[in-house]
Amino acid sequence: MKIGRMKTGDNWGKTKAFFDLNLDGLTIKGFRLVEGVNGLFVSMPSTKDKEGKYNDTVWADQDTRKKLNEVALDAYKQGGTKQTGSFGDNDEIPF
Repeated sequence: MKIGRMKTGDNWGKTKAFFDLNLDGLTIKGFRLVEGVNGLFVSMPSTKDKEGKYNDTVWADQDTRKKLNEVALDAYKQGGTKQTGSFGDNDEIPF
């Protein structure tokens, strides 16, 4: 599991970063790192339906979600790619 292309920013409200996840040649885009009541957590990729509700498009079991949170938080602490950079730098942070 690798975090690829993490973009961080300070002016996105509760969203602190956007990132992609690389798994053995498969890239899943659209993850967010969000500031919640109990700290930072990973928000799964989602789409908006006709009623205006957001629905997750990727699901993970509890153990996988926990590992994803750890990996994403470590990458965020390392700095990710600042907002001024392009979203698409090829730097990957291996975990």
